[in-house]
Amino acid sequence: MSKTKSICPNCNYSISSQPLDKASMTTCPECGYRFDPNDPRSFRKSVSTWQAVLYIMCTILILFAIAIPLYLVWLVVGMFEFLSKPF
Repeated sequence: MSKTKSICPNCNYSISSQPLDKASMTTCPECGYRFDPNDPRSFRKSVSTWQAVLYIMCTILILFAIAIPLYLVWLVVGMFEFLSKPF
């Protein structure tokens, strides 16, 4: 019996604490997905810290890429409404 730092590709459940029997297939306790401890293609390695940081930074960048043009449109529309009012 050995342990591995891996996650289920079906439900992302951490199977690191799951004891792996090298002689047989092992199932995920969360969803029942069967994986072979001898075949690394049957399960995923856990996400590293740098990958998580990269995902977060890309998400923030995408949100800013969407929010900034929307803010500029809101600002320009507000400027026209302000300038169109009589003093």
